Amino acid sequence: MHANPVAISIILAALLMAEKSIGAGDTLSQRESLTGNQTLTSKSGTFEMGFFPTSTNRFYLSIRYTQIPKPLVWIAKRENPLPNPTTCKLQISSNGDLQVYNGSDIFWSTSSSSSTSSVVAVLLDDGNLILRDERQGIIMTWQSFHHPTDTWLPGATLSIGQRLVSWTSNEVWALYLNHSSKILDYITWNSSKHDILGLINLAHFA
Repeated sequence: MHANPVAISIILAALLMAEKSIGAGDTLSQRESLTGNQTLTSKSGTFEMGFFPTSTNRFYLSIRYTQIPKPLVWIAKRENPLPNPTTCKLQISSNGDLQVYNGSDIFWSTSSSSSTSSVVAVLLDDGNLILRDERQGIIMTWQSFHHPTDTWLPGATLSIGQRLVSWTSNEVWALYLNHSSKILDYITWNSSKHDILGLINLAHFA
């Protein structure tokens, strides 16, 4: 019985596609997806991204240090944990949008659509997750440093309108730059302001 060369070619192509579905290294392309316990790891090995649990065993698409301790330094959609991390999938849409699917439903999205089909997601050595045009090598319209959670990583900047929000069991605080006065404030969750650093403007950070 002779093997059908066409059938063999189809099987080999399917195997190659299956390998592409496994996220590897620091880059996720539009031909790949990240699922289950798969991760992206920055080139230096300092950071990794995947579906990780918190101390309360709730899972999120998140970035953390690879060495101990392993705090989550960035979290996507922190207000809603993943319903079931084993059925979730991270991939880049055809229009360059990074999306988390829960089954067939979009659970989270960067909403950063692009006209190019060569967008890749890259986890950098500073812990920043970026969308980049693979052909031109430029950062696209989205990066995790522009959407901080509770951690201010070295190299990141805090712009006006952005804030760091703590994650505690009984009270939430936020560190942010005020829109009008560019003052660095602490505020409570109910917006009661507590200026503990005084009148500090952006010139002091230059």
